[in-house]
Amino acid sequence: MIRVATINITRPTGVTAYASGQRVWTSTTASGASGITAAGSVFYNLGETMFGNGYIVKAALFSNASGISAASQRLHLYTLSSGQTLVSGTVGDQAALTFSYSDANKYIGYIDFPSGSFVTGGTGFANCIVTANIAFQRAAIRGEGDFSGYGTAPNQVRVGTLVGILEARGAWTPTAGQLISVQLTSDAQEGVSPP
Repeated sequence: MIRVATINITRPTGVTAYASGQRVWTSTTASGASGITAAGSVFYNLGETMFGNGYIVKAALFSNASGISAASQRLHLYTLSSGQTLVSGTVGDQAALTFSYSDANKYIGYIDFPSGSFVTGGTGFANCIVTANIAFQRAAIRGEGDFSGYGTAPNQVRVGTLVGILEARGAWTPTAGQLISVQLTSDAQEGVSPP
């Protein structure tokens, strides 16, 4: 079954250029535990497959300003079960990202949006669509969590939530309040579980 989920990031008002390794985020301060419960990080409904696993097969990044195309962007992906948090990425917009070994068992990989692959329309539009092949498995199946549900979306019971952290991989100049959307498409076999 094909599933699609999107995170939306509305940048702060600052227009200072990003440097490689900085987080692209909605606030200049870290919100929550790496923004997990805040809008813009959780890819709801991708990890909630019947058997709890699948593949990310496509990723798309859209923005209402073309400056983002001047540098590659990287989306780091984690699978979390209910109540789990991240040490990695707990910084605000334009702060240097840090990663923690304690999150290694939650990290499933990253997707790059290369600067040379962006399509732009003047200064008011940019997009980059790439294929991917990243396997994920629900954290609860890996024996890592309780089953009490996660986040504020409905039906988040017995799930493994996919969480993304966006990183600038080079210098680019944003606009105030710039809008960025990242969309992931997953493919997972779903059906009746064997007895």
